Amino acid sequence: MRRLLRLPPAALLLLGAASLPAAPSLLAGDDGGAGPRALVKGIAGSFDVFDADADGRIAEEELPLGDLFTAIDADRDGFLLPAELKAWLDAGEKEGEGGMAPPAEETFLDRARRIVATDPRFNASARRAEFLRNFDRDPKDGRIQRAEHAGDDGDRVFRKFDRDRNGALDDRELLSLAREQVAELAKSRRRPDRANFLYLFDLDQDRKVTKEEYALLRGPASTFTAYDLEADGVVTDDEVRYPEVYHGMADLFVYFFGHGLELLRPGGRLSYISSNSWLQTAYAEPLRRYVRTCCTVKSLVDLGNNRTFAEAPDVCPSIFVIDQRPPAADHRMPSAVFARGETPTLDPATLEARRLEVTQLDQPDRGWQLTDDATRRLVDKLLSTGRPLGEVVGGRMYYGVKTGLNEAFIVDTATREALLAADAASAELLKPLVRGEDLRPWYQEDEGRWLIFARRGVEIDRYPALKAHLEQYRERLEPRPRDYTGKNWPGRKPGDYQWYELQDTVAYYDAFEQPKIFWPDICKIPRFSWDETGRYCNDKGSVIVGDPALLAQLMARTTWFAISFIAVNLGERAGLTRYQLKSQFVAPLPIADAPPAHAEALAAHAIDLTTLARERYALHQRVRHRVGSDLGVAGKALNQK
Repeated sequence: MRRLLRLPPAALLLLGAASLPAAPSLLAGDDGGAGPRALVKGIAGSFDVFDADADGRIAEEELPLGDLFTAIDADRDGFLLPAELKAWLDAGEKEGEGGMAPPAEETFLDRARRIVATDPRFNASARRAEFLRNFDRDPKDGRIQRAEHAGDDGDRVFRKFDRDRNGALDDRELLSLAREQVAELAKSRRRPDRANFLYLFDLDQDRKVTKEEYALLRGPASTFTAYDLEADGVVTDDEVRYPEVYHGMADLFVYFFGHGLELLRPGGRLSYISSNSWLQTAYAEPLRRYVRTCCTVKSLVDLGNNRTFAEAPDVCPSIFVIDQRPPAADHRMPSAVFARGETPTLDPATLEARRLEVTQLDQPDRGWQLTDDATRRLVDKLLSTGRPLGEVVGGRMYYGVKTGLNEAFIVDTATREALLAADAASAELLKPLVRGEDLRPWYQEDEGRWLIFARRGVEIDRYPALKAHLEQYRERLEPRPRDYTGKNWPGRKPGDYQWYELQDTVAYYDAFEQPKIFWPDICKIPRFSWDETGRYCNDKGSVIVGDPALLAQLMARTTWFAISFIAVNLGERAGLTRYQLKSQFVAPLPIADAPPAHAEALAAHAIDLTTLARERYALHQRVRHRVGSDLGVAGKALNQK
């Protein structure tokens, strides 16, 4: 969200914007390419903007283009005429028709030159034109009248720049004002602050500042480093605006919280009804830390997964009241939590009966625990043991494949055999597939499903049988054009993929080919399992590139106990609580640093249990097949007559 300065128009005239301290050095390079031509076309199309004194020509002081100015100025009189600009452009077109190579793609420096030459932040002539557009109110006579901007700010502007004291700022006086602003705010670029950072350095106004933009505009390196919270060479609007609560994967409501707290006066109170995910998710950790240390939570009610709002049944809401001042050392948060199946109510008597006061300052930033102090200390101790799973595996945790149309890309064994019979090369793209529901404790069920793994860039014509199969679904596979304005597009969502390609890039596909650990998106018991056969999974499951010793720790009851406190509770089913195990909840799980001998023993036990689970599943399948063949009825389940 961009910070808005609420100032009167005349004050804006005084404050202005920023510019390059040395525009000629930026504009007068000799690297060629498409930049000079695009720049000159822009100048020709906005000639009056640069013609500061409206004399029908542009002086070099009005538009410092260095060697480019000299090349266009055919008669060498120090002025550019519209005819000279047109002649220079026409000559370039004729050279192109004569066999010259087409211009190269516009470079960053080319684009920067074009922006600096036409943007009011960097060019005095363009800024003068902007003044006239914004402040020449009545009449539109090309002058700004003092009577149009009465008041202290307006008086200061006119005292300084209305040199002939006629009560109006004409072209030349406005140009003088614009040049002073360009020079003054160039100084701001050498000592920027958060309030004006993006305005000063965001050349292309895309709400972020790249390291290249910043270096080109000569900002102090230490400031960029301080604002680049993710250290990725890009400073975004949110990094500048909300450094206390910023996280690269944060949901919008995190910044909504941050904005509300920013607007709150010291001692003021703020209350929100929002998803309770801010209490646990990894991306809200900076927000929790800020609230814990800088605000006093006056009350917190977790309404749980009880379908509180009919229009949003899957949202688990919470209500909190925050005071904008740091908490006392002994402050305890009045809290109330509703479990699954209970009817949430804000009746004072009900809330009082559930009242639980928990200390605030020692809440773990990795996830708040609204439980009694003893349980919370136990959970905190457990989560503080060893290292987080995400750190142990170096972030190599990936969700399964999103196809955009499973009906087209997932086939059964009979279809696979037919495709191979038609074209043996199809085997290269047909991958064994498991779904989230196939991922069981220690093993995976095999239902004979196969994935047509047509990732981005596949040469589909090399696989005629697969192409013919996908062609049946082409209308439903086509990505929706970004400029489509109709209502019911029959295909998939917009994206940079072909109709025969998977919807997602799956850039991490090699992880599926390696030994790995599977787990499902939703489960009631631990369902981590080992695979070394190169199976893929759909987007209802995820994988970790790890080893069997890691699997043993993930299947431990202590790990499941931790999961019950940090994962999203989806309520009970068949007497057991279901949890949503997205990567953000699994990544913080504690993994002990086991000595090598212990790790080897854990790995051996995990492989033994995996082997036993697979053998039991195979036996179960054989028994079902025998019972079905002897006693079953074709087309019906075994429990049907």
